[in-house]
Amino acid sequence: MIALTGFTPLLELEVIDPRAALAAINQHLDRLFTAAPSSRPETGSHGGVRAAGV
Repeated sequence: MIALTGFTPLLELEVIDPRAALAAINQHLDRLFTAAPSSRPETGSHGGVRAAGV
């Protein structure tokens, strides 16, 4: 997982602590999977985005 994030060079150079990298990844994943449903655009029957309440 860390190799996919781009943290590997920073870890190898000891720029950041491995625990800090894991905490950043964990925080990002938490935000990704706990997004509020109201923040997603609504779609119409044609698949396009429509204004809420229309």
